[in-house]
Amino acid sequence: MGRREGKYQPQKVPQFTRTKAPFLDKIVDKIVTEVENQIAKGIAKRIYDGLSATSKKEFDELERHAKIEIVHKDYYRTLRELTS
Repeated sequence: MGRREGKYQPQKVPQFTRTKAPFLDKIVDKIVTEVENQIAKGIAKRIYDGLSATSKKEFDELERHAKIEIVHKDYYRTLRELTS
């Protein structure tokens, strides 16, 4: 009677499935991501190995510029943190 009038909520259907621990979920997600990264690295290496010498030099130059930019930003970020 009380359920029909909205006084009581219907009981939830019991769930018989086992839930994973949140820690295990996080670890599994990280492992899957790392496996995907390793696969992507392997494919990228095969593509890179197949490039011409000129293309490899261009990629090496791009990598050099990227490293300089990263070090530059990190250097200035560190200086800002030290002086603030």
